[in-house]
Amino acid sequence: MPLEDVKRGCCHLHKINISRGIPNQFRPTFNNLVNLCNNEFTGGFFRADASLGLAARSVTCPLFCGGMDVLTQIERLVKEVDGRYATDTELAFMAGYAHSFRQRAQTYLILQKLEPVIVQQVLQRLQKRDPSLLKQGDKDLTAKWQLDTVRVLRYSATAMLLNDGDWLREQLLFWFQTIMRAFRAERSCGVTYEVMQTVVQEQLTPAQAELFCPILELNRSLLGASDRAEVGVAA
Repeated sequence: MPLEDVKRGCCHLHKINISRGIPNQFRPTFNNLVNLCNNEFTGGFFRADASLGLAARSVTCPLFCGGMDVLTQIERLVKEVDGRYATDTELAFMAGYAHSFRQRAQTYLILQKLEPVIVQQVLQRLQKRDPSLLKQGDKDLTAKWQLDTVRVLRYSATAMLLNDGDWLREQLLFWFQTIMRAFRAERSCGVTYEVMQTVVQEQLTPAQAELFCPILELNRSLLGASDRAEVGVAA
């Protein structure tokens, strides 16, 4: 989902928070959501010392939770509560929404901290598993692999935070898939994100890994090997 769509949703949330009967206890949730989404994502990590750090500590900045696009659910709720108070069921949805984001925000901050460790461990295991994975003829592609892997990892962390695989597909994976196929790099990409899932499971708690590994599997399935066996630059 494009960031502008998220921001438009945040504007709706801010409006109903003030004028549509959402209780005061949800006011910090919506205000911090607006603040977080106003931080443009440009391929890095959101600031840990601002809205996201507050979210991880106090459960006051949710974005997406559950298996659906929560922004869609929120927009539906905005329409349904127009001119009335939210029901107990609708408020329960909001509470679950906030609870899910706390775990996602904590996982996101840990991924930011562990990024160098994850990338280095994946690299070491790839080199041990098959040294040819990061070579193209006599050319060593390790430096290129590292740059690409960091980029994909950061986008993946944001997709996990948003719980939005469609956003990741549209913002990065479809475009990157074309490049990797042009370099005949599918096999090395597939091994990269297969191994990364193992590394993540070792570095994170089971609950945190459960949030992030589906995103890595999405990377593996879209960037990984097709029926071709050629090896090139890894993502």
